[in-house]
Amino acid sequence: MHEVYKNIEETYIKKAVKRISEIERKRYSLPDVELTELELDTLVAIAEGRNRSEIDKAIRKINKFSSFQGVSQRIIRKFEAFTLVHAACKAVKLGILNIDTLKEPKM
Repeated sequence: MHEVYKNIEETYIKKAVKRISEIERKRYSLPDVELTELELDTLVAIAEGRNRSEIDKAIRKINKFSSFQGVSQRIIRKFEAFTLVHAACKAVKLGILNIDTLKEPKM
């Protein structure tokens, strides 16, 4: 019986190590990214500090079938990021976004 528990523990440990490795890879990876114009515009708006509803309205004007939620999920997936801010930081590191050319948000 002890052997069965040992095998189960090893299986869970291997899964945990694999998951941690995936998280670390995702945190530091800089993948090759191809963005659509809409995704790039959305990423720029996020980097400029625009709010979600403002971005969503702009997205829906361009494409009535798209939403902030859908576009943001694609951006996160393409950059292998955890959040949109993480994706924006990766975009700066990759040279996709230039922080010197971003507009200051209006307060």
